[in-house]
Amino acid sequence: MRPFLALALVMGLGAQSGASLETMLELCSNPNRSAAEALQSCKALAAQDRLPAEQQALVWQNVGQAALELDRNGEAAQAYGRALGLLPDLVTAFLGRAEARAALGLTAPARADYDAAIARAPEVAEAWFARGVLSLSTDAPEDAVADFTKAAELDPDWTPPLFNRGIAELARGDADAAARDFSAVIALEPADAGAHLNRARARAILEDPAAAADFDRAVELAPEWSDALLARGHYREEQGATEAANEDFLRAYQLGASNPWLIERVRQISKG
Repeated sequence: MRPFLALALVMGLGAQSGASLETMLELCSNPNRSAAEALQSCKALAAQDRLPAEQQALVWQNVGQAALELDRNGEAAQAYGRALGLLPDLVTAFLGRAEARAALGLTAPARADYDAAIARAPEVAEAWFARGVLSLSTDAPEDAVADFTKAAELDPDWTPPLFNRGIAELARGDADAAARDFSAVIALEPADAGAHLNRARARAILEDPAAAADFDRAVELAPEWSDALLARGHYREEQGATEAANEDFLRAYQLGASNPWLIERVRQISKG
C-alpha cells in the first residue's frame, strides 16, 4: 500500500536553476509517466546534485517510489534511505522504506520504520494501517487489531482497516468481532464480495444460519471467484447439501482452482 507516495515534488527553483533542470524536475514529478520512465528521470536528476537538500530528498523519495512500483525493493530501500539522510522527518520515506523492507523479508527494520513514521505523524491513518498489515502478515493478530482500530478511528469511512481488522479477529479466534467488522464494511460498501465472504465464514463459525445468504451474495457479486465457490461448497457440504456442494466444487475447478483435495473430489464426482 502506497497511499501518499505519488511522484510529486515541490517546485519553484525558478530561472536561477536553468530551464534544463526545471525540465528534469517536471519529468521526475509527472504522475502520468510510467514507473520506469520516472525512475530513469529521477535517478538522472538525483545524480545532478544541484538541488537544495529538501528537494534532493524528495527526488530520492521519488526514486524509491518508482523502484517500489517496479518491485526493485532493494533499490527502493536504498533510495528512501538517501531521502531520510537529507530530510530525517520525511514520513512518506519512512513508510516507503518500510514497505520495501517488508517485501525483502526484513520485518524488524520495516517495523522500526513504521514506528518512526507513527511517532512523527500519529494522525496519519495509513501509517497505522500499514503497520497493522505487517503484524497480520507475521502472525501477530493482536497487534494488528490494535493498529487497525487506531486507523479506523482516524478515518471511520475508510474500509480497509475495518476489513483487515475482521481478518485479524478471525485469526485470533473472535468470530463475533469479525462479523461486526465485515458488517461495517458492507454498510459502507454493499457490493464488497470479500466482506460478504468473510462475514459468511465468521457466521458459519458462530453457527449463524445467515451465513448461507452471505455465501450466496459473495458468489453472486463475484461469480468467477473460485475461493468464494470453494468456501460455499465446504459450507454446503457441512449443512448436508452434498449435491449443491459438488456443483460449487466443479465450478471452482473449472475456473482454475487446484489443490490435491479438490482434484480428488472432482475425480470422485466425475466417477459418480
